[in-house]
Amino acid sequence: MPFDSYETPFISYAQAREDVVLLRSLRDIPVDQGFYIDIGAYHPTEDSLTKAFYDAGWHGINVEPSAELMAPFNAERTRDINLQVAVSASEGELTFYGNGTGQLGTLEQRYAGPDWSRERVRAVTLARICEDYARTPIHFLKIDVEGHERGVLEGMDFSRFRPWIMIIEAVKPNTHVPTYDEWEDIVLAAGYRFVLADAINRYYLAEEHSDLASNFTIVADNFQFYREYDALKEAQQRISHIESELREVRYAYKSAPSVLTETSVKIARVEEPPIYIGLACDHNFVEHTAVTLTSLDMNADLPDATIILAGFDLTDNDRAMLRAAAGTREVRLIDVTPDMVHEVNPASFTAWYPLAVLGRLLVADQVDVPNARMVTMDSDMIVNGSLRPLVYRDLENNYFAAAHDAPRVHDLGYFNSGLTLFDVDMYKHHDVARRCLRWLREQERIPGYPDQDALNHIVGHLWHRLSRTWNYFNYEPSGFTTEDFTLCRIAHFAGPKPWHYPDHPGLPLYRRYAAEMHRRTTLSNLAVAH
Repeated sequence: MPFDSYETPFISYAQAREDVVLLRSLRDIPVDQGFYIDIGAYHPTEDSLTKAFYDAGWHGINVEPSAELMAPFNAERTRDINLQVAVSASEGELTFYGNGTGQLGTLEQRYAGPDWSRERVRAVTLARICEDYARTPIHFLKIDVEGHERGVLEGMDFSRFRPWIMIIEAVKPNTHVPTYDEWEDIVLAAGYRFVLADAINRYYLAEEHSDLASNFTIVADNFQFYREYDALKEAQQRISHIESELREVRYAYKSAPSVLTETSVKIARVEEPPIYIGLACDHNFVEHTAVTLTSLDMNADLPDATIILAGFDLTDNDRAMLRAAAGTREVRLIDVTPDMVHEVNPASFTAWYPLAVLGRLLVADQVDVPNARMVTMDSDMIVNGSLRPLVYRDLENNYFAAAHDAPRVHDLGYFNSGLTLFDVDMYKHHDVARRCLRWLREQERIPGYPDQDALNHIVGHLWHRLSRTWNYFNYEPSGFTTEDFTLCRIAHFAGPKPWHYPDHPGLPLYRRYAAEMHRRTTLSNLAVAH
């Protein structure tokens, strides 16, 4: 039987949510017939492209040259064929370089560090693996071999074995520098067409399965039916930590039932960093910013979060509206003045991108407590649900997080800054705001997206990828439905705005919170009048 319906959440384990993309094309394959090959499989669960398919009933081939990495596959993937070999253009022996972490192991000396271990391993061709073990159609082939992609492809006989879909890592190890020019000629000559790229991989579709091409128009964003494994794991760890501390409280209670004092029982609570929300607007955008604040106050589930709003040319009435929209939350309003951004010529900004857009770069300066986290938001957003899974997520050794800018899908490292999450201490340590302003000053003309382009230049590729459920947008929203905008955590009205277009699919959502915003501000004005 195929995968469950869209109403059942699909757990995504893959690093760049490749399994979500594949599911669009492969969900109707009977699970007892589904077959995959994973070259450079790494781990049966962590960052696994095949885990969700295996759990659904699929089976396939996992390949890793390292005995250490192959051991968990032998233990957990009993239906799969698990091969401890390297894959290359010809059979024989090759040197495998490892760094001791299990990640980034490679057959390419150019990508190995000076202190990495070396091990001679058996190498076979991909064609040999298919000949010996592939007894059914190969529905997808994944290749993640840290620079040895051409060797793997040269050892494949595409005239005999035709994976429907190929997903091939297309960047240098641990970077977002494209490398597909080193091997793509083999894939195209074999009768495959390029259909999609994400931040790490390129997807190719066999010509005989071109009817599936419509499933590869955009990277993973179908949050209606999937959940991220890493987010679920983080939540489970937090629950486990809470349960452990509750057990300590119960033990202390039983040990001293008659004297419960602060010295004998300490109520446990999970240490959570202070949370700040940063926004920016000028007089022309106050009403829409107030709508954003209202939705945030109603849905974010962050009662202790402080709002810092950078304003430009705001009136007293503007300030009153913004404070009323935010409910009882603390709102710090700071005035953006030209001297604060003296590195940039204010005359270069227009009504479309006013000087206020740079104010959001500076709001972190207002945070004076350690270990804080900040979420910055565009003022054309609606918060649809709890932001707690966002603000407390593991940033995986990065200090900055954002969602990929989907319309620039072929630019593998470019993010959309409409929603960012960052560690405030590290943001200040790297002097991100000042460096962005200096970069803008050095440009001959202001870029199309000033703060976004500057942040992408300064942060580079060292950012954590967020699911687009945290920043759901499209510059051409006509292909979306009203339901699409209501199912995400944060709806972003990039491009055409719903208050300008009566047929905008996001208009009902915007109107809902605009009505509540007007109710709040009206009540606030009445209170002042009395």
